[in-house]
Amino acid sequence: MTHSKRRSTTTQRGFGDTDTEPRITQPIAAGPAIGRGDAESMEAHGLELELVRESGPPQLLQGHWRAVEVWTANTIYAFDAGLVCMSVLDRATYQSNENHEMRGATLLGGQERGPGGRVMTVSHPLPRVGANAVFSKQVGNRTSISETSPVLRVIYRMRVVEVSRPDTQLNWSDVSGSWPGR
Repeated sequence: MTHSKRRSTTTQRGFGDTDTEPRITQPIAAGPAIGRGDAESMEAHGLELELVRESGPPQLLQGHWRAVEVWTANTIYAFDAGLVCMSVLDRATYQSNENHEMRGATLLGGQERGPGGRVMTVSHPLPRVGANAVFSKQVGNRTSISETSPVLRVIYRMRVVEVSRPDTQLNWSDVSGSWPGR
């Protein structure tokens, strides 16, 4: 078996082919960029950005915040800013399923499968519309990977808060909460 020469950082372990070079189908736009690849609009992948403007004391930023929602045909998955699933709602009733197995799971991104179930594309950190969302959850001493049915909608909520008490300093550890391992 012959392998073409490739860079070792082109593919994440477990995702995609390892014997092909990455393709760039369009020139990369000039200007500041982070990472590699082509810049595309959020709309091209079905990602919606929702700006939530609020005014209040800094304590308004404490507590749970639904930063991301991933919608499938029957379910809405709600995530905090760390992409941990906070709640799972039934789309027909908007009732929360407190016992859903994905509560507490981490969103890894999305994947699309081709013929024979082979993974063809992977998106990270969010799934694209049409892809299946992929979750990781610790079950005992094992990690369980699960995927949803195709995603119909992805909403990212950016919170913009006008702090109404100018004499109070904002403490970012209060805003971001405690992050595991940090």
